[in-house]
Amino acid sequence: MQVYWRWLVTKIPLWVAPNLLTGVGFLVNFATVLPLLLLDTNLEGVAPSWLYVAAGAGFFIYQSLDAIDGKQARRTGSANQLGELFDHGCDAVSMFLILMSGASAVGIHDYPISLLVFVVLLNQVNFVYHWQTFVSGTLHFNLFDVTEGQFTSIGLLLVRGIFGLQLWDIELPVVNIRLKMVLIAVILSFSFLNLLQPFSVILTRGVGKNGTTVAVSVSSLSQ
Repeated sequence: MQVYWRWLVTKIPLWVAPNLLTGVGFLVNFATVLPLLLLDTNLEGVAPSWLYVAAGAGFFIYQSLDAIDGKQARRTGSANQLGELFDHGCDAVSMFLILMSGASAVGIHDYPISLLVFVVLLNQVNFVYHWQTFVSGTLHFNLFDVTEGQFTSIGLLLVRGIFGLQLWDIELPVVNIRLKMVLIAVILSFSFLNLLQPFSVILTRGVGKNGTTVAVSVSSLSQ
C-alpha cells in the first residue's frame, strides 16, 4: 500500500494540515458507521445492505487519510506530539467503530461469548501494540498486521453488503460447520497470535534509562 499512499499524499496541497486529514477521515468513518450501528444495535447483521457498503467505503477513506497524515506532516515540517495524540485518539475511537461494524457484518449476535472475546481481544491488540512501542521505542509490524486487519474489515463489510447475511450461514461440507463460525475462529486466532510478538518485547527491558520505557517522564526518572 505504500505505493498508493505515497502517490496519494502528493495530491494533497501543502497548505492542508495533517490534523485536518486525520479529522476528515475520522468524521467520514463515524458518519458512515453510526447509522449502521443505530439500526443494528444487537449486531444481528440486519441493517440495510447499502449501509454496509457505505461503511466499507467510508472505512477505506479513513484508512487512506490516516495512513498519509504522518507523511503530510513530514512534507510540511509540522510533525509534533499534538498531532500524534490527535491521530491516536481518533484511531482509538475508530477501532471501536470498526470492531462493531465488523461484528454486525458477520452477524456475531448468535455467538455472545465469541462477541465478548472478539471485542476484548481485538481492542487489546491495539493497546498492546502501542504499549510495546513505548517499551522499545520502535513500532514493530508483523506480516499480518494493522493494514491487513483493516482491509479484512473492509472486505467483510463489502461482502455482507453485496451478498447478504445468508452467505455466512452456508454450512461447509465434511466438517458441517457454518462459514460464520470458521471466519470468527480465524479472526480470533490471528488476533491472539499477533499478541505474542508485542509481549515478547514488553517483557524485556525498556530502552529508556535503567531499563525503563521511553514513555516514563523525566520527573519520574529523577525520583
